[in-house]
Amino acid sequence: MVSAVASCYAGTLLHLLARDRLPAEEVRVRAMGTVGDFPGATARFSQVIVHPTIRGGVPSREREYMVAARTAREHCFIGKALRDGIRYEVGEVSVTPAGRLRVGVA
Repeated sequence: MVSAVASCYAGTLLHLLARDRLPAEEVRVRAMGTVGDFPGATARFSQVIVHPTIRGGVPSREREYMVAARTAREHCFIGKALRDGIRYEVGEVSVTPAGRLRVGVA
């Protein structure tokens, strides 16, 4: 499920970046899910957080990228289906210029 949300979110974000004419060579999405009441009988996902990294962006337009990242959450159809029962959030948004990809340890 987390992979489905991340995939849908990435495609939606790419669409919004193109629509808003925000340069991007690559979009990577790190997604994390939290399962509540595990290993109980009612175990289920309680939260999904996506952390997009936009490579080939324009760091001086970071605010616009942040708006697009938050808007993508609202338009991702798989994420929309989850929101009533699962908290779905956008975490850290990273914008790096061409040729640079920030690598972090989670």
